[in-house]
Amino acid sequence: MNKYKLVGTLNYFDIIPEIILPVFQDEENNFYMAYSDSSDEDLEKYTIKGFTPFKEDDVIRIKFLSNANNEMEEVNEYYEVGDIIIQAMEENENSIYIGRIDKFSTHLENFVNTLKTEEEKNFFNEILGDYKSIVEEMNTKKLGSKNRK
Repeated sequence: MNKYKLVGTLNYFDIIPEIILPVFQDEENNFYMAYSDSSDEDLEKYTIKGFTPFKEDDVIRIKFLSNANNEMEEVNEYYEVGDIIIQAMEENENSIYIGRIDKFSTHLENFVNTLKTEEEKNFFNEILGDYKSIVEEMNTKKLGSKNRK
């Protein structure tokens, strides 16, 4: 089975703050994003189903982990199909958070508390509600203990 190294992030919309894509690299130095399938049964929807290559235009926009101030929580160096998905967030131009999907909720909640405008708070609180539901489901069904490498 192929393994992909976590090497950076990509902010598709160039909006900050924003939830962004983790970027992975294979042995041939090609860049990929991981994907899951939300229609899967039970907790399989929170695991990586595969990796799809980035378009060449997107590759030049990758922000490599070595070029930013990163906070990482329960993040592996390598990922493969079946691992729990990870989320990333660019909080400002120099600060990126990357963590397992079940850890992302706590980080997002702390981040919302730092926001100044009600519009930003409302936007991220909606997203936070979705992540809290994910964490509750993962904890109830015990996926949170899987893939702690």
